[in-house]
Amino acid sequence: MRRLDDEHARKYRRGGRDDAPFPVPSTAGRPAFGSDPPPGGGRPFVDAEGGRDHATNVTVEFVGRQAELEIILEAARASIHARKPQAIVIVGAAGLGKSRLLSESAARLAFRHTFRVTGYEPERSVPLAAASDLLRVLSPRVSGGGTPGPTVVTTDWTGLDPVRLFEATHVAMGERLPAIIVLDDLQWADELSIALCHYLVRAGAATHRPVVLLAAARPSSAVGILSDAMRSISGDVPVLRTIELGPLLQDDAVALAEQLAPNLDQDGADRLWEASGGSPFWLEVLAHGREEGARTQHAVAERLRLVDPDGGTVLAALAVAARPLMPSDLAGLLDWPISHLESAVRGLLDRGLAAQTGGTVQVVHDLIRDAVYETIPEEQTRRLHGRLADRFEGEAGGDVQLLGAALEHRRAAGRDVGDLALRLAISPQRRLLGPGGLRLLRQIADELPAIDSRKAHLRREAAALASQLAEREVAYSEWLRVSNEDPDPMIRVRATLSAGREAYELGRLSEAREAIREVRSANPLRLAYQIAVDSLEASVKLWLEHKT
Repeated sequence: MRRLDDEHARKYRRGGRDDAPFPVPSTAGRPAFGSDPPPGGGRPFVDAEGGRDHATNVTVEFVGRQAELEIILEAARASIHARKPQAIVIVGAAGLGKSRLLSESAARLAFRHTFRVTGYEPERSVPLAAASDLLRVLSPRVSGGGTPGPTVVTTDWTGLDPVRLFEATHVAMGERLPAIIVLDDLQWADELSIALCHYLVRAGAATHRPVVLLAAARPSSAVGILSDAMRSISGDVPVLRTIELGPLLQDDAVALAEQLAPNLDQDGADRLWEASGGSPFWLEVLAHGREEGARTQHAVAERLRLVDPDGGTVLAALAVAARPLMPSDLAGLLDWPISHLESAVRGLLDRGLAAQTGGTVQVVHDLIRDAVYETIPEEQTRRLHGRLADRFEGEAGGDVQLLGAALEHRRAAGRDVGDLALRLAISPQRRLLGPGGLRLLRQIADELPAIDSRKAHLRREAAALASQLAEREVAYSEWLRVSNEDPDPMIRVRATLSAGREAYELGRLSEAREAIREVRSANPLRLAYQIAVDSLEASVKLWLEHKT
């Protein structure tokens, strides 16, 4: 939740001028690159030419987002050339730098008139609260009911009905063209302010005015409502352009990390990019963190501090699931009505703790997930793991990915996993498990007691999967264990032959020769094994001993 006094702080930083350039220097202790702040924090901005990060006294320049900037600049050029409005909506999760992109775009566009509309969570139910700055700038014209020419200077626009107010604002803005309306935190803007922005674009289309609406928002219903309304505006030039903002690319994130922490080497910058997930906000937090992680812990704690009990319960479920979940799955997991669940999810989305993509909900960053997970009581953690295991296993059918997820949760819940592990290990689709699934099967085989008959079977299947995945070192090691530990003599012979094949693939001559010797010493040796060991020996002589 953004502090209400931050707006006053921003006005004082720009000297009280409403026509000042949009980006302004950031203040001490705020992210210098303009990523979205944690709820409760202020809005950071940086000069277009680069800003000073006061935490480290380092000048930070804008990096990346070139494709997005080009879309915005091209839309503005189209607006001026065709004398038609354009609307660009930037959508992305908290911490991805939407506000910074707004700042940079407005600075590069350098329109003579820039109007600001900013949503604040505590004021989302207050009519025209978000548009108050815009109306205050235009108040002499607006209060005059849209009549051109000099009017009495007043801010008494609150008495106008919405239609008259909207039209008066449209008329007043007509004297300040071309213009850009910067709408930040659309998800928190009140309905009447959003309607005003839409009206200004729609009226601009009818009267051929170059007006650019540049909006940024986290995924929310407000984005869909505004976007649908913009698409309905007719004209020969499409009005709406949508930018889905994702994480920074590795090169851009590394460049930013090197600015934030100039003493970082390349490996350190790469590690920061990986840990941050490409989020500029978390990249800055991690770059400034002490070795003990105090700054990171503080940033996470600030985000979690105001979570209500329902939000905390949903966060716990998402943290334990460690994967995106459909709202219906979450509601079933918690045994909640869907309306109850949706209300809690909205609160998490508003506070930047969760993200909603493709209909699924997930924790916005692993740093938050890890912090939440550590606070969950062990009994609750096991219960959630158990419920997730039951749900995934019941829905999986033959889907090895869901069965694998069910296996992990069943194991974390402290339940028996032998049967499910074997079900996965003998599945025709087991190769889809990949190295990670293979590792899990091996760990479970190690954990099963020696007297459990499933142990030897699972070990054999894990060895076979390793061979299928061409994980040669693992396959050789696993087949060697089977050849020494399996109670069936014929299986031990087959495992020894398989170990010899893996040794050959690894180029290990002595191990391959030893396996061949052991297989030939088996008594009696089946014909199939005789043919197989002859073939292996021929390959060893030709390719490892170089004999023909």
